[in-house]
Amino acid sequence: MGSASSKRAAGELDLAKEGSQGDPAECLTPTERLIYERLFEPGFTLAEGLRLYNSVVADGRQFPADWEIRILELGTSAYPDRKDMQARLDQLRAESRTRDEVRESESLVTEAKERFARSRDLSMTAFPSHGARWAAYAKRVREGISGITNYIEALHFAQTKIGFEHRGNVQHEGKFTAMYERELVVSYPQFADRLERFADITGSSRETIYEHNGRLISNVLFYLARVVLSCLTVLPEPPRVILEVGGGYGAPGRLWMMNPISRPKCYIILDMPESLFFADVFLRKEFGADSVHYVTDPDQLSSEVVEDFSFVLCPLPLVNALEQLPVDLVINTGSLQEMSEEWVDFYRGWLDRQRCRWFYSLNYFAQPVNALWESGNLFSPRVGLDWTARLLRWNPAFVRMQSDRDFLEALYEKGGSPLESDEASLLLRHLLQRSPSGEVMVEMFDVIRRRPDPTLMFQVLSHAMKLPAPIKEALWLAQALLRGPLDEEARASVERWRHELETERARGVEAFYQ
Repeated sequence: MGSASSKRAAGELDLAKEGSQGDPAECLTPTERLIYERLFEPGFTLAEGLRLYNSVVADGRQFPADWEIRILELGTSAYPDRKDMQARLDQLRAESRTRDEVRESESLVTEAKERFARSRDLSMTAFPSHGARWAAYAKRVREGISGITNYIEALHFAQTKIGFEHRGNVQHEGKFTAMYERELVVSYPQFADRLERFADITGSSRETIYEHNGRLISNVLFYLARVVLSCLTVLPEPPRVILEVGGGYGAPGRLWMMNPISRPKCYIILDMPESLFFADVFLRKEFGADSVHYVTDPDQLSSEVVEDFSFVLCPLPLVNALEQLPVDLVINTGSLQEMSEEWVDFYRGWLDRQRCRWFYSLNYFAQPVNALWESGNLFSPRVGLDWTARLLRWNPAFVRMQSDRDFLEALYEKGGSPLESDEASLLLRHLLQRSPSGEVMVEMFDVIRRRPDPTLMFQVLSHAMKLPAPIKEALWLAQALLRGPLDEEARASVERWRHELETERARGVEAFYQ
């Protein structure tokens, strides 16, 4: 091929644009079609490609990008020094990848919307009511989902428009990076050399992520990493199958599946269909569509599902489908406190039925009785008598760095021995010698959880009423005591305390999603 032809190719091969309607091959002349039918065959030549290109664009017809890429590949192979042709080829390849990613992104959302529509219509008559807070949340999220068209829109909506996580602005959170890292190193020194391998999500909302030591981070990354580190530190062996109640858009599941220490085989998320939509889009994009199984019917799943899929997404109405799955660890962080009393009781019974050994909770505890924001119940978690606390940590230092509320971090093991009356009395007697505080309340409430004796419960309530600011768990305890037998003097005291606590709680204002 002479220099004149190559110059002409370089000038003409930059004109192709994708955008013709229908199949471009249908618009070809018989001669052009004969050339086109060999376009992607091994023996096709550059000269044939230029002949096809010049013929098509001569009368203003558009030349598809994938055809042009094929011809440019032949051209750059024949003329490796032609940097202009290579630049055009690189540009078209990048545009092609972008178009493919956009189509994939839109397809993920479309398919997730179809699954959401089916699961949204499932009956919830056998379950407690969501209540005003969660009903308003579901309504707002449904409205948001209707306008989402691609992966990035779904990700940013989940990160900044819903209370899935507490992502902070870079300008503020970036100041505390060294402090966050130091606290994790001090708390989990055995994992210090692997902390730098935790990274945030590419494509996250720009104002919430920043680069540090060659990786993307955010305040939420450190928070989620701490949950992973805490569980892997306290559990006797790494969990193989994890089930999260309320998994948000899947960010905790992603970090578990990508953590550099020990990764589970399968991560299950149980959530409202409105929330599950975002996990459906996000996890399929991050890990591939074939890695995710979306539960669509109430039949109990076989244990093979945790071998075949990295993620199982279960809409709340189909929760019974999970009961026979062998789960090592159940997790709930930051949502149990928002549920109604009926839902707390529901999950207590469900945990007893579910095939699981461990339950990890990181939720509010000992909040002021009039602090109603995200305070849907008076006392949680309320696990059953067969669960033994292996970790009770009030206000972990790192958590308080990112929150101004009081937390309880707890790990419970199913199958512990019952707490005998004498042992419970002895434990409580020692606790009563300590000044009332949130930390003391954590231990006291665990004693009466395992031994709900009215005498012991009255002692705990009496101690709780000495706190400078009354806590919501005290009101739960007063209400529970008044449902059972009490002597006249104790009942009078409990009724007085209940009145004080209910009056104070009535002064609070619940703010929920509108």
